[in-house]
Amino acid sequence: MEANPRPPALVAVDTNVLLDLADELEDVTDAVGVMRRRLRPLQFLMSPTVEEELAHEVLHGNDFTEKERASSAFALARRWNIHLARLLDGQHQTARAMGRRLRAVGLLPEAEVNDGLIVAETALLGSALLLTSDEHLRGMDFERLTFELRAFRCAAPVIATPREIARKFFQ
Repeated sequence: MEANPRPPALVAVDTNVLLDLADELEDVTDAVGVMRRRLRPLQFLMSPTVEEELAHEVLHGNDFTEKERASSAFALARRWNIHLARLLDGQHQTARAMGRRLRAVGLLPEAEVNDGLIVAETALLGSALLLTSDEHLRGMDFERLTFELRAFRCAAPVIATPREIARKFFQ
């Protein structure tokens, strides 16, 4: 047994990734598979805001299909060993402040409150990577994001799509 085992690499997943997993999109399943093979140890995380977005879809989706898809996403998250992460006391306020800052400086549109929270929670949880297919998140200037999150003593996660991961690292 190793004297000092390496802590797992933390990868946060966005709501759209979990919904795409429920739809069995090949890029998502390939990305998760290749990351599991190449990054060891690895832990996938679902942030509190992602959980809330999925729960909202389950309860208030526009139709039965949307509700069922969100419910499947929860079940698949358990099956794929994607853990629900919790913030520590006080981190919820910090996440809201971080999200407001990201919107205030123009990294995200003002209406994208949940996107700001997801990035903030990902950073606060110490995730190195945020897996998403959301263009608002993908379009953020990484250098500016790094600068803004440094003020909160957090490192910026790399933000990538499942397609990017699958295409760059799939063998």
